[in-house]
Amino acid sequence: MKKKISIALSMILVVCVIMAQTVTAFAASPLMTIGDATATPGSTVSIPISISDNPGLVSINLYVNYDESVFSLSSRDDVVDGGLLGGIAHSDNFTSPYGLCWANDLAMEDFYVNGTLVTLNFKVADDAEPGEYTISVDQDILNTNMGDVVFPVTGGTVTIVNELPTNPEPTTDPDEPTTDPDEPTTDPDEPTTDPDEPTTDPSGEATNPSGDTDATNPSEDTTAATDDASTPGTGTDNGTGTGTGTGTGTNGTSNATPNNGKTAGTVNTGDELPIALFAVAAAFALAVGTVAVKNRKKLFNK
Repeated sequence: MKKKISIALSMILVVCVIMAQTVTAFAASPLMTIGDATATPGSTVSIPISISDNPGLVSINLYVNYDESVFSLSSRDDVVDGGLLGGIAHSDNFTSPYGLCWANDLAMEDFYVNGTLVTLNFKVADDAEPGEYTISVDQDILNTNMGDVVFPVTGGTVTIVNELPTNPEPTTDPDEPTTDPDEPTTDPDEPTTDPDEPTTDPSGEATNPSGDTDATNPSEDTTAATDDASTPGTGTDNGTGTGTGTGTGTNGTSNATPNNGKTAGTVNTGDELPIALFAVAAAFALAVGTVAVKNRKKLFNK
C-alpha cells in the first residue's frame, strides 16, 4: 500500500515539474526598443528608448552609440528622461557613446516598470548624406540579487532623405462614388408637372394647358347659354297640374317649376309681353262682338 502511494506522489511531482517548465517556456521575454525614424539634413529627429516585459531590476546603465558625423547631442535639453526610475545620473559628455544611468543600489525590491526610459533629440548634420543609419546601445542592468538582466534590443534605424514624402489622406474614398451612376437623381420618364393639371399664369388666373373647357374657366365656357334679345321665347305646357314661373331681366329665358311637379314649361318675358296683351284684348273684343251679334239676332227674331 505504501509503495503505491509513493509511486502516485512521484508521478504528481513529475507532472508539476513539467508544468512549471512549460509556463517558463511560454513566459514573455523582456525587450528594449529603440525608435525608428526618417529625417532630412539639418532637422532634429527624436529617438525614444523603451523597455517592455521587465522581469525586475534596480539599476540600468546604457551607452548609446551613434554616428557623430551625422547625429549630435549638445545639451541636457536634448535628453528627456521618461521618469520611470529614480537615481538619474546621465552623462554631461555629449559624445558617442553617450552614457545614461539610473542607479538604485539601496532598493530592497526590484522595479517592474515598463515604458519609455528616455528620448534623445539628435540634430542631423546639414551635409548628412541620404541613407540608413543605426543607433545602438550597450547595456549593464542588475536586479536586487546583483544578477544581470538582459534585454534583447530591436529597432534603431534612422533614414536620412533629402525631402520627406507627403501622403495627404483623401477626404473621400476614391473607390466609392459619391453618387450611384446607375441610379438617376430624377426619373426621365416621369414629368415634373402634370400636363392635365392647370397651372397659374403670371396674372394669377388658372390656365388649362390641355384645352379642356369647364365651369372653372368662365372665359372659355362653351356650355353657358347666350342671351339673345332678338330671339323670341316659347313656352310649352305639358301635362296637367299647376305651376308657377318667374323670370328676371329683359332679354333671356326663364324656367318655370310647377309646385306639384306635374307641369313643366317655359315662360317668356320681355318684348313678348305687349304681344300677349294685344292677343288678350283681341280675344276680349271678339267675345264682346260675338255676344252683341247674338243679341241683335234675338232682337230681330222677335
